[in-house]
Amino acid sequence: MALHHLSSCILFAHMDSSFNNPSDKLDSHNVVGERISFDKAAAWTATYQNDHAGGLQSVFYSADVFLQLLRQDGATGIRIYNAINPDGKECFVLVGATEEGDLTEEHNLVFDKGQGCPDTCIVSSLARN
Repeated sequence: MALHHLSSCILFAHMDSSFNNPSDKLDSHNVVGERISFDKAAAWTATYQNDHAGGLQSVFYSADVFLQLLRQDGATGIRIYNAINPDGKECFVLVGATEEGDLTEEHNLVFDKGQGCPDTCIVSSLARN
């Protein structure tokens, strides 16, 4: 199975109710990523899903996964890698990171096994239903 370039854009949904207005919580000098409109996100995901029918549409990870990665010493963000698991299915591997590198020492955390769609799909205007 060919791996599609899934990580060219990652769209995050609201994950913590304490962030009622995300722009109030961000230090604009340290942000890597850009906030986009929901309409743009819907258009981008529709294009991808039309071009890759039957492929991985989305993956859900609990907020705790992101918080554990971010709470590691030195972590300033999360890097998400495209991967193929032993069953031949597309997936993501998540690691704590900085802009310069990954936190990949033996004691650092690495996550996979999010709930992927098409295996576990939800009704969403960002997903092909």
